[in-house]
Amino acid sequence: MAMALHDQGKDVEARRRACGRRPQVSTGDPPRADSTDLWIYHILRREAQAKVLPDFPALMNGSAQPRDNDERLPLLSECQYRGLHAQWRAVVRRRLRQ
Repeated sequence: MAMALHDQGKDVEARRRACGRRPQVSTGDPPRADSTDLWIYHILRREAQAKVLPDFPALMNGSAQPRDNDERLPLLSECQYRGLHAQWRAVVRRRLRQ
């Protein structure tokens, strides 16, 4: 859905969709997804992130900062999903200081 919205020029809505609810993976680790559906979901999610948020890797490694909440929410969602609690707290702290 996020990719289709992006193609229609609805970038804000596309970014919001890209950080939507994720299915639960038994270990919380995408490489250990134990069903075909979870693997498909994981691949499509990565594809949507790459299209909708092309600077997402830079946001994740800290070399870029989110410009607004529409970039911040997918970043927080990914940090939570990967268990990167220190990075999640750092993003929230930076936002609170602004």
